[in-house]
Amino acid sequence: MKKLIVLPGNSQRNEAWGEACMAHFAPWFDSVYLQRYDHWRTGEQDIDIEAELAKLAKETADAEATYYVFAKSIGSLLTLLATHQGLARPVHCVFFGMPLELAGEELFKDDWSPLGDFDVLSLAFHNDKDPISYPYTKDALEEHSAGMIELVTLKGDNHDYLDFSDYEEQIKNFLHI
Repeated sequence: MKKLIVLPGNSQRNEAWGEACMAHFAPWFDSVYLQRYDHWRTGEQDIDIEAELAKLAKETADAEATYYVFAKSIGSLLTLLATHQGLARPVHCVFFGMPLELAGEELFKDDWSPLGDFDVLSLAFHNDKDPISYPYTKDALEEHSAGMIELVTLKGDNHDYLDFSDYEEQIKNFLHI
């Protein structure tokens, strides 16, 4: 069974991104799961990484399933941490707007092993003028990634990544669908 795991960005508005991503790509998979973050319901500003890692581990516990992750922003960092900790093992990932500057400062605390040890073949779409630091992300991928994440630079000045039909062909080719 091929299962898509959709991990949105931090803010509540990213729930709509997750729903749109799920709706667009669901036909490619046997099953789809959208992780809705607890802090969206509690009113907290930021994601509780440990709580969300635990939820993700439960959702990816079926050894019979083949997992694919499509993640935006903080969801991509959640994926790196989950694979590093052995909580999830996707076969491929597609990332949108990886905030690696946030990872280096806050989550990884200058231990880049979640990125350096990441061994899942992945695509990372990132707008060249994304306010979430494209140059930092590009440099961090070049410096710390083991070459498993292919950066796809797009023209754009936002962190929305809603044009799924624009990414579809490249994702299909990448996943061999």
